[in-house]
Amino acid sequence: MASILIVDDDAELCNLLRLYLGRLGHCVSVVHGGQEALAFLEGCTPDLVVADVMMPGMDGLELLRRLRMERGLTVPVLVYTGCQEYLEEARRLGADACLAKGDSLQAFRDVVTGLLKSKEARGLCPEGTHAQASCGEER
Repeated sequence: MASILIVDDDAELCNLLRLYLGRLGHCVSVVHGGQEALAFLEGCTPDLVVADVMMPGMDGLELLRRLRMERGLTVPVLVYTGCQEYLEEARRLGADACLAKGDSLQAFRDVVTGLLKSKEARGLCPEGTHAQASCGEER
């Protein structure tokens, strides 16, 4: 089982992905913006981050820039967005993979599985490191 953080302001999509990935055996946490993601990542490093680009406040590209350039975080990041014009910028900033939201859930699963297989398992967050967003919950 892998720990996955979803960062997206679309609550319905977050719920769908949380349920889908949960059924695949993953522990999924959800936050709804870049600032929330940075706060979450202070106490926990998931095995994978799935981030949208277009979000109010800090967008996904700024989140990615801060994760890679300011914090040096090497956790795999999948940029999952409906705005294909940002995909090249996301790759330049260090996204491990990019996927359009219009792609199938099968394509999403294949990319997630590939990213998780390509990295050594980092393990789940130690007990109590993210009390406000435990496995399967939203923050």
